[in-house]
Amino acid sequence: MRKITSLTALLSFLLLMLTSIILYIVPPGRVAYWAEWRLWGLSKTEWTNLHINLGVLLLIAILLHTYYNWKAVMLY
Repeated sequence: MRKITSLTALLSFLLLMLTSIILYIVPPGRVAYWAEWRLWGLSKTEWTNLHINLGVLLLIAILLHTYYNWKAVMLY
């Protein structure tokens, strides 16, 4: 379970960084909606929803990671 938790945390972090970069370069709200902006088939709203969900997944994975490695944390 430790390996799965660590891998989930890593992948969600990397994807969270990708969605952060994408949301940074997206046109402002009204322009993106008016122009029906899309990247890889996802609209700005869908990218935002994906970003939020990945953030929640990362938070859960980090909490589980801390729980599973509590002994190691306390030894440090």
